[in-house]
Amino acid sequence: MLPSPDLAPVYDRVTWVYVNRDFSGTPSDRAAERIMLRFGLSSYPHLLLVDPGDFTVLEEIGRSKPQLLSALQSQRQLAWTKAAVDRYQRAERKAIRLEQAQDASQALAALEDEDLVVRTRAVEIAAKKRPEALASRAARLLEDPSDVIRFQVLAVLAEHGNEKLARPIERLLTSPPSGSKNPNVLRSYAAAALAACGDARSIDALAGLATSGDANNILTAEAVKGLVGIGQRHPQTRSRVVALLVQAYPAPGRTGERLARRVHEGLAQLTGKKLPFPQPYDAAARERLQKSW
Repeated sequence: MLPSPDLAPVYDRVTWVYVNRDFSGTPSDRAAERIMLRFGLSSYPHLLLVDPGDFTVLEEIGRSKPQLLSALQSQRQLAWTKAAVDRYQRAERKAIRLEQAQDASQALAALEDEDLVVRTRAVEIAAKKRPEALASRAARLLEDPSDVIRFQVLAVLAEHGNEKLARPIERLLTSPPSGSKNPNVLRSYAAAALAACGDARSIDALAGLATSGDANNILTAEAVKGLVGIGQRHPQTRSRVVALLVQAYPAPGRTGERLARRVHEGLAQLTGKKLPFPQPYDAAARERLQKSW
């Protein structure tokens, strides 16, 4: 899309910022990552129109020249202010200090910082250094508007658990926030976290996803994982979970077989039965398995 003579009329209307990570961990790579984090991005590509006064995303622009032209021509004139520059530079210095120190106490103290990038770095460090402490403070962090923060907190909860958060995690699974840029990934993290945080009520949120048969969607496999975890921690739910997992054997196929193996392993863990996984995994084998449990 760039450069193009068709875009010449709008070249001077904005400041263009190209951000690309090389994942080297160098200062320049970390700086690029902080820009991505500031706008809650966890994947490429995105084309954002941003207000330089407060970093509000005005519009996520489509990937065609007409869409870009329309977006830029419809916006009023916006400009940096000294206050915005000062605020940004203070936040950058604080985030860099956290990166360099890698100190758990400093990170925990910064979990509710007003700046998104500082909070994200704090969560990242706390997840590595003090995951139990992060899990105990997760309720507020699950409400953060950043996907990246929610991903990290849910990953910690999947390891360390906190059943008090079963209902908020279920809400992320069944009704992901409208501002999420990766709602399917967010739901996948939530489903996995319910393995360690869910209770009997959580089965309802997972059941339809686990039995959907959609072997191409990682969310299906994570929902299976969530059900298995609940069944292991809450023995009174086992019969229901086993019945759902029996339904969850997907149609045959390459991705179907991978999901079928995960379902099969979960059933073995919950029942103690050791049934060999059939080769080939075809329609007849699927039917036999479903009758065997």
